[in-house]
Amino acid sequence: MFNMATSDPLLPKNEETSENSSEDDDERDEEKWRMIKGCSLSLIGAICFAARNFITSVQTKDIDPTFVTFLERAWCIPFGAVYCTLRGCSVKLDKVLTLSLIAGGLLTGILILLLIWAFSLIAVGDAVAAGSIVPASTGVLAWCLIGERFTCKDVIFSCIGIAGVVFISKPAIFLELTDENIPKGPLLVGTAVAASTSVIRSVTQIMYRYVGRYDVDPSVSVMFVSVFSTVPSIVACSVFATGVSPTGGHSWYPFWQQAKAFRELFFRQRHYVESKRCITH
Repeated sequence: MFNMATSDPLLPKNEETSENSSEDDDERDEEKWRMIKGCSLSLIGAICFAARNFITSVQTKDIDPTFVTFLERAWCIPFGAVYCTLRGCSVKLDKVLTLSLIAGGLLTGILILLLIWAFSLIAVGDAVAAGSIVPASTGVLAWCLIGERFTCKDVIFSCIGIAGVVFISKPAIFLELTDENIPKGPLLVGTAVAASTSVIRSVTQIMYRYVGRYDVDPSVSVMFVSVFSTVPSIVACSVFATGVSPTGGHSWYPFWQQAKAFRELFFRQRHYVESKRCITH
């Protein structure tokens, strides 16, 4: 009886310990699943982004860049509208979230215009290499603005990533800068423009990450981006476009781009919601 009396009070504690342990295991499993899902979405979005860079660089050979950008942004709107309708999304946002989505859409439109401008000045690989500071700039800004951790390990891996992309993948940009026979003006301007897109991309990622904390459906974010990113495109197209429309072998590029741009946007928005930290983008 003594043993039973002394063991009875321990039973609830053992049960509570096992429940806490199972809850911790469930949280770890959920966190691991979210990380795998976020990385998968990021990889798909990166592949779409690389394909978009290639298609855009080909288009700008024969077509006005602002016209291409306008086509891409404008045709994302019907895709987004249909998708939101099929999902039955109801948009209930407060003022701060709405302004964040609008600002993110405007910045996305400006970012794409700058990136296409960089493509017209330097090689696509050089432009992407110059914009490889996204992880570092995102980590620093996320640490400053929304309090995400940015450890020494993050700094080291960000530096390794930048070194790998710039110095190993595309060392030609430095050879071109030191070659006296190559004009430096377009190269320097294109490199600076491409690098500036990294900072803008970091700001947009933090904005969408902030919105994702409030369980905003990714399709709603995509719809906002599609609508408001057309504004810079419309302005640029009306001011700078030459009126050249796609002809010949390149006439099908914009139409492929239109459908693919929406998929890229959707995968990126899903990644912003699924991943735990901005720096992973």
